Amino acid sequence: TQAEVTAKDTAARAGRKNLIINGRLGSDTMVNQRGFTSGTLADDAYGFDRWMSKSGASSITLNASNITLTSGKLVQIIENPFISGESVTVSASVSSGTLTGRLGTTDAFQTLPFTTTAPSGDIRLELVGNGSVFTNVQLELGSVATDFEHRSYGEILADCQRYFERINTEDSYGFFASGTAYDSNTGTVGLVYTTKRAKPTLTFSSVSHFKIQHGTTGMVVTNFASIQYGLDRALVDGNGVSGLTQNSGVILISNNAASAYIEIDAEL
Repeated sequence: TQAEVTAKDTAARAGRKNLIINGRLGSDTMVNQRGFTSGTLADDAYGFDRWMSKSGASSITLNASNITLTSGKLVQIIENPFISGESVTVSASVSSGTLTGRLGTTDAFQTLPFTTTAPSGDIRLELVGNGSVFTNVQLELGSVATDFEHRSYGEILADCQRYFERINTEDSYGFFASGTAYDSNTGTVGLVYTTKRAKPTLTFSSVSHFKIQHGTTGMVVTNFASIQYGLDRALVDGNGVSGLTQNSGVILISNNAASAYIEIDAEL
């Protein structure tokens, strides 16, 4: 006969239970905007979206359907979920070795799965692998580890882009933004991106990767300045060009550089 499904079981298996973003490491749905593959991840550096190395460098191998954490700590900081004092359970699918973790920086490490009490404010999950192979990291309310919550790539990407976004051109002369000439030497363009949790910082792959296009003439930018930005858009001045007609239309494109990108960073 069909097993009775209790109200608690139904609630535990319902959607949006996993507080971890991008927990299916190594899978086809893992978001990896920075393009980290395998090797050493420097201290305080982000690799796969929402995951960073802490307390020294980490050694990570990206496998076909999981990752190997050879050394170091893999950390995710979860934006305040307002569950202070609640019981939470941390789990993962571990296929080899022993994966340990903790919430915060002072508790003893425990072998996954484990149940603990959620702290107040942002939650920091630390994982230590020592050669363990794993994926499907989950942090959920309750004292029982339930099935991993699967989400589509699009859903995970949208969640990740609240904290970090990389706009790639993927073309030698790809479009980034449009605007007008502020004066003969400066093109001011408006860049639009996904709404961030806080005002972000903008990083350009290399100034030489960009140029201001004015009609049929393209001029390489020498520097970006006077960046006025908000949660979902920014005004960027591309300086060092010449011959622009004030108030005429311009666009910011890549300068024969398919690897050009702009990073918008609001990580915790």
